[in-house]
Amino acid sequence: MMLSSVQVFFTAVIVMFSFTQASPLVSSIHSRDADAANDTLATASIKTFAYTKQAIINTLALSNGTSTLPEPTGLSLKYATIGRGVQNYTCVNSTAQAIPVAIGALAVLYDITAQVLLDPANISSMVDTAANMPASTFILRNMPLDIPAVGTYPVIGEHFFQADATPTFDLFVVGKRAFCKLTTKINAPETSSMGIDGTGSVAWLSLAAEAPSVGIAQVYRVLTAGGNAPPTCAGQAANISILYSAAYHFYA
Repeated sequence: MMLSSVQVFFTAVIVMFSFTQASPLVSSIHSRDADAANDTLATASIKTFAYTKQAIINTLALSNGTSTLPEPTGLSLKYATIGRGVQNYTCVNSTAQAIPVAIGALAVLYDITAQVLLDPANISSMVDTAANMPASTFILRNMPLDIPAVGTYPVIGEHFFQADATPTFDLFVVGKRAFCKLTTKINAPETSSMGIDGTGSVAWLSLAAEAPSVGIAQVYRVLTAGGNAPPTCAGQAANISILYSAAYHFYA
């Protein structure tokens, strides 16, 4: 599979992102009426929402059926996102004897925290849908992710790799950043989406945030869809970009 023009364009656009901060998502539960009945209802809604958050705080997909990522012990969920972008690989030549080597990733991160708190069971299908949407639907940094019949989700940040290959998550909307080190890796379940390029899903990961991270202690990449490299470099270009989606959860 040769690098498509869509993938080339997607990679180029992400590299050229401006650093203008996107508008934050502001969510609130409030009463629009002044009467006591509505005030009481609003208060009850707030309590219900808080309970729901506490109840599902660690309902994170950690097992692929045979292996399990470590739990985020002593940490709380801070942000839940869908990341959509490209996994990048390189080939030393275009023969079947050469194997693609991972050289990082580029992705836009969309804030789905409220969706996770209210309907965590729906996240997997949302990731699969996002993985099979055309790159042109969201490649601009300030364009939200619109998942039909589910909702529209704003950009909260981006994922990229430093020159020294450090995986980095910049949640610029909320002023958080994580410079990470891989701690655990397990294969995606066999039933995972093959992705729009048909190469299969990248692994699930647990990553520890290290100095000088701000406001994030641990990151999980789970529910992946797409992103795997082709099995060999036969017929491939020197650089390969494979579209993918994943759920990224941030703990502190």
